Amino acid sequence: MMPNVLDSRFRSVLAAALDLGRRAYADAIAGELLGEDTAPAWKRYRMILARSVVLSELVAAQRVIETSGITVVASHVPIRPMAFSHEYLDSGGDEGMVAGQFLEAIESFGGKVPRLRSTVEHIAKRAWDTATVSAEAEHRGALNVLANRSGVLQSAVRGSFWSSDSDLSTIVNMKHLLGRAIRGESVRGIPGFITAAQLDGARHLAGARLETIYRNNLHTAYADGQAETLSSPEVQRVVPLVELQEILDKRTRANHRAISGYINTITEIDRQGLRFPNGHNCRGFFVPVSTAMARQRGLVSETGVPDAEAIRTYNGSRQDVIDRGEYPDPGFRLGGAAA
Repeated sequence: MMPNVLDSRFRSVLAAALDLGRRAYADAIAGELLGEDTAPAWKRYRMILARSVVLSELVAAQRVIETSGITVVASHVPIRPMAFSHEYLDSGGDEGMVAGQFLEAIESFGGKVPRLRSTVEHIAKRAWDTATVSAEAEHRGALNVLANRSGVLQSAVRGSFWSSDSDLSTIVNMKHLLGRAIRGESVRGIPGFITAAQLDGARHLAGARLETIYRNNLHTAYADGQAETLSSPEVQRVVPLVELQEILDKRTRANHRAISGYINTITEIDRQGLRFPNGHNCRGFFVPVSTAMARQRGLVSETGVPDAEAIRTYNGSRQDVIDRGEYPDPGFRLGGAAA
């Protein structure tokens, strides 16, 4: 595991990023509602999400290396001139996760992740593509999705009671009130056609959607960082198998509970499409299984070669859940929050 001081710092950086992303997202959604130019807000959202994805992948890669007990012999590789375009480095007026803080965090991985130069360049491109897809999808459809879940937002977005000049005035006032609420601004003197609860509900919907998007994308980035590191020859020599673990509590869905403890090679996990997340708000994670541990469970030969039949027997009903198409969650797709 990473030293606690790094754990604490990265948690702090990602928490700051989520806060900035929440503000950018709320500004963009409110702007869509009010017919404003939302391009700057979506650009900030995309930049912040991309940075967070990069950090999540690198944290995952380093943790796999450290838990596998592999010593990486590599000199510090400077990142600054290497992988990041101006979109990453432009702070966009945000405070907290500005370029210097982001690059300082990234540079701390020098000498700790094998082939850092190619790794970071690959991760940076994938992160920017992921964030771009998310921003474009939310720009196109988020407001309508939120409106489907809020009667007052639906009335404001679709003008469902436009029948006179006074109704038009009400709609305009409602949009401004909702826009201010979504942006987290204080709203006083609320007129009779809208309630404080409805304003709070609209604000909560926007925030909840953003957090689900963030959680899905960062979880995917973390799983990708783990999986790609586990696929490297250096790691596979000492970690031939991977275990899928789910956090087991009252929030855990039955199919996720049933799969927890599933073991296979990372190649087979990828072939079956089991990289996390495997559903919205999925909290599963990969656990490296060393050659020694796999041998104790009878899942590899004496020379460390995985035994497919022994693995199938070990997994038992867990494999049946996958084969029946019950896991990952049926219909789950990434790219944003649930519609």
